[in-house]
Amino acid sequence: PIALAFDEVGAVNADLWNALVREVGRINAVYLLGSIRHEDASLVTSRSETALFYLTLSQPLAEEIWRALFNAGETIAAHWRPAFEDADGLMLEYVHILTQGQRLFDIIDEQVRTRQIEERQDELAILRATSVICAQSGEVNVAEMLRTLSITPAVGAQALRRLVDEHLVRQNRPGILGGLHQLRSEALRRASHDEIVFLSEETLWRSLSATTPETLPRIIQA
Repeated sequence: PIALAFDEVGAVNADLWNALVREVGRINAVYLLGSIRHEDASLVTSRSETALFYLTLSQPLAEEIWRALFNAGETIAAHWRPAFEDADGLMLEYVHILTQGQRLFDIIDEQVRTRQIEERQDELAILRATSVICAQSGEVNVAEMLRTLSITPAVGAQALRRLVDEHLVRQNRPGILGGLHQLRSEALRRASHDEIVFLSEETLWRSLSATTPETLPRIIQA
């Protein structure tokens, strides 16, 4: 058997992966193994011919990752558990906390930049509004946010479906949005505001009316 390993299939190289599948995927004894973020899985065109295995951040895996990073001198964390608990089950945040690296911000920048290039303005407006609130552990009322942004429910539903699928926001309960993690929301706030035309402080003040009443006090206190 021949195995071809393709690390980090994503927006910049998904066409290459799909071409490999078409050219060699049906050859006997040739196997293609790729790693991909869950939010990029839609880029794979051969879904019916591809087996997907979802990796979750379990305690044994967290310890294994920490040990590998520690032995390689890429983390000074004395133990894996504090970062595991702070990461709330998210792999990207877990590695970021351990290494204090740049990868989390680079990935978020890429996701925002893709939307800017494709002029997906409704999604960008929602990201700006939600990120400033969620970065301070707040929650967002969807109906009020869409009204504030002058986005119709039909257009908003389509935009939110993509954002949820790509793990940029999540539905905490019916009609209410929250961030997956405070670190990710902060990265989104930074990436979606250039602080020239789009000012995070102005977005925050415009978005306060969409903050849920129970989380508004913590936003104001911050």
